[in-house]
Amino acid sequence: MFNGKQTTARNQPGTDCSRYLCFCRTRVLSTAVDLEIFTHISQGKKTAQELSQATGTNTRGLEMVLDTLCSMGYLYKKNGAYELTPQSRFFLVKGKKMYYGST
Repeated sequence: MFNGKQTTARNQPGTDCSRYLCFCRTRVLSTAVDLEIFTHISQGKKTAQELSQATGTNTRGLEMVLDTLCSMGYLYKKNGAYELTPQSRFFLVKGKKMYYGST
């Protein structure tokens, strides 16, 4: 119960927020796949500056995407360089047998 009223999935506090966050996480991942971020990292472009040059994007904006991917568990960051997780290397690098993106 919330404020003395029966709650449902529709009016439960936080439901809209969690739906929004799910959309944001999905959008960040699909943007990274579209920009071939994981493929570029596998090819040795590991800093935000190198990746922004390879993708033609703004460095500051891309760094926000990269850090979000780290918080989501798709990348990790060490000394300013981004690295792939084993799952990202297996599913998100273009040309791999199990590549998730469109070919």
